[in-house]
Amino acid sequence: MPLQVSYMGTKRSIASHVAEVIADAPSGPLLDLFSGICAVGSSVSPSRQVWCNDIQVFASTVASAFFTSPTLPIHFDDAADAARKHFLKNSRILEKRFASALRAEETALRSGDIERIRLLESLMPNVAADKSLEHERAALSENFREAPYRLFSITFSGGYLGLRQSIQVDSIRYAADLLLATGRCDLHQHRWLCLALCQAVNKVATITGHFAQYMRVKEKTQRRFVAQRSRSVWGEWLRAISEIAPIGTRAWRSRNRAFKKDAVDLLRFLYERGERPAVIYADPPYTGDHYSRYYHLYETLLLYDYPRSEATGRYRPDRFSSPYSKKTEVEVAIDQLIAYCAKIGSRLVLSYPEHGLLANSQDVITSFIQKYFGRVGSVTRLDHFHSSLGGSKGQQKYRVRELIFTSG
Repeated sequence: MPLQVSYMGTKRSIASHVAEVIADAPSGPLLDLFSGICAVGSSVSPSRQVWCNDIQVFASTVASAFFTSPTLPIHFDDAADAARKHFLKNSRILEKRFASALRAEETALRSGDIERIRLLESLMPNVAADKSLEHERAALSENFREAPYRLFSITFSGGYLGLRQSIQVDSIRYAADLLLATGRCDLHQHRWLCLALCQAVNKVATITGHFAQYMRVKEKTQRRFVAQRSRSVWGEWLRAISEIAPIGTRAWRSRNRAFKKDAVDLLRFLYERGERPAVIYADPPYTGDHYSRYYHLYETLLLYDYPRSEATGRYRPDRFSSPYSKKTEVEVAIDQLIAYCAKIGSRLVLSYPEHGLLANSQDVITSFIQKYFGRVGSVTRLDHFHSSLGGSKGQQKYRVRELIFTSG
């Protein structure tokens, strides 16, 4: 089963339609240039090999695990048995350190008093508001495998997660790293354990669907807030391990590839090496929302590198900024993308809405395909709901007319 997380702009609702268009392309590998959580690659599988690419660490890790992994995740019973002692060792140290704050958290959540919960949230450990914790974070960034693990406890508690939940996240990641270091799991299985933790965080986090901002406790959100804060990360992690599994057979996955590159940089790399997928699917971002802001917690969880925290959202300072999400750069970026696809000699299938950030998208993209490929193959129109997760449109979903362009 694919990873169960919310993802902005996912093509799950139209993936089967896109797969039908791709099926008309010559046989051979599909390169999914902006793979996200791999909705299109999953729909195409296993009828052809899949090459996935995404500039985000989280998305590229998802692609690597589901499409290239030679091993299955550890069985959740075995994971629980192997990880429990390491988990308890890390968590007990942190529970002792933050005993007073944990008692206050438990009392406030049990009371259900909104003002008490708000006060509690403002007092939780937070490197953005506490100079001593920021000094501690800076030292840990130079030695980020120092025990006890505490990145989430001193960064995200009182925001996206409660303190006890943050301690559990840190302690599970510590346990996963110890299992790898002691040979109880291999690198591929360790990756599964970390992705399962990403899914667990998604299930328990106090958010509206993404990590650009966290939910504030209000009268209308009080019940959900308390319920989310009371959920166990450990329990959700074990459930996630039992649910996730790679796609296809091991032999099929062994011929797939996963990249973590800027889209045009990857196309240039393939062109210079003379490598040519049969078909390229391009689904560039088409709003002003930079995806990196919405998934920074997953990036930090996988990198576990104690980055600086910026703004109220406690963002990483090294978030990727996409030219496709900048009005002044999007037209040049799409022109360059189509030009390199043509240079490589692959069939191009490109998704873009009628009313995206690129003005007059149908005319502009058609002219680019005509210029570089000689002719346009087809333009298919699909109505669906774009998953914005409350981004620039302020709505969880909104209706769009998607245009599916193919090269001649």
